[in-house]
Amino acid sequence: MLECTQLIGFGVGGSAEEPPSITYIGNVKDDTAQTTYTFTDASIGGPGLIVVGVHCDAGSARTISGTPTIGGVSATVHCNTSAANVFAIISARITSGTTATISITMSSSCNNMRVGIWRIQNNASDTPVQSDAGTASTSNPKTTTIAVLTGDCIVAVADNTLSTATFTWTPPMTENYDDNSQSGHGSSGASHTAVSDNASFTVEVSSSSNTNGMSVASWR
Repeated sequence: MLECTQLIGFGVGGSAEEPPSITYIGNVKDDTAQTTYTFTDASIGGPGLIVVGVHCDAGSARTISGTPTIGGVSATVHCNTSAANVFAIISARITSGTTATISITMSSSCNNMRVGIWRIQNNASDTPVQSDAGTASTSNPKTTTIAVLTGDCIVAVADNTLSTATFTWTPPMTENYDDNSQSGHGSSGASHTAVSDNASFTVEVSSSSNTNGMSVASWR
């Protein structure tokens, strides 16, 4: 007699019993002027969906050009607003290892670049359920709303045009890094795992200088 067992609820690379989770890994920077930035053997924490926040200062509008890579895997660009201070989000699924080389080519030379790195595990899809690329403007604070379900993993990045500026994220978003050590801009990243369903979850960040822009994406 044959017995058939139905398995449901498996995430991408996860298991039926494990909910999605997000872990902030760290951030790295390159203070040189380049068009293509390569961060060799950056820590990614382990296999999973690796999400990278991209910040750079150029003085005039720039975007990510072509296809960036994480560990040699083509990364998807989710938020890529044309701005003098870039605040973009990319991601790729990495199946092995705790480090990966991140390579990003910009539309033209930038003065410097910083990337923030998060690892998402047990998500059902690598396509964001929500993304908001934001706009480049001097409004402060920057605010957007997205629809979330319990367990959604949210990543947000922000940038501004003053290198001495600092950022403040409104709870429940948790600030992961806040850096103003690079010339021409300050950069920050935050994350959160939704604890309840919310059709209008607010993501907000303010800065001691005008916030140039904020991008948000979420996965489940």
